[in-house]
Amino acid sequence: MQVTWEVRIRCEDAHHARVVNEAVARDNEGYVESRVEGNVIVARADAGSVYSLLHTLNDFLSCLSMAMEIVSTMKGDGNSSTG
Repeated sequence: MQVTWEVRIRCEDAHHARVVNEAVARDNEGYVESRVEGNVIVARADAGSVYSLLHTLNDFLSCLSMAMEIVSTMKGDGNSSTG
């Protein structure tokens, strides 16, 4: 069985989307295909089982969340949960 997911993450602007996408690209390699469409990151993955796909999605979202947090902190926009 082949299963697929696609997620769209809206960022505040196209620059933010590009920076975040580039930050997670190395971790995505071989597992998740992602691209930027304007201010939206579009990510897609395929796997041979639902469990494997959920694991990939969880890893992707964890990396994405951290990248978004770091970019927001570096930008100094006050969206950091630590500050």
